[in-house]
Amino acid sequence: MIIYTIVPPEVIFNQQESSEQKSQCIAYNGNFLEVTHMSGTKYKINRVISTDLNTYLDPNFQPGSTIEGSEIGIQF
Repeated sequence: MIIYTIVPPEVIFNQQESSEQKSQCIAYNGNFLEVTHMSGTKYKINRVISTDLNTYLDPNFQPGSTIEGSEIGIQF
């Protein structure tokens, strides 16, 4: 069965997002990142928000890698 709709699948299939997987945007080493809190001071990078193309080439900012929370700046 194929459903053609603009309604998100979460609404149709009544799936609710876990409260533990909330993402937040932070400033980290002069770059803005969207991260998910894992445990303690560790965060997993979901995506990079930057206009500097070298940030995307830096292996430290690859989505899926982890960063320490002690170096995190502004959260928004």
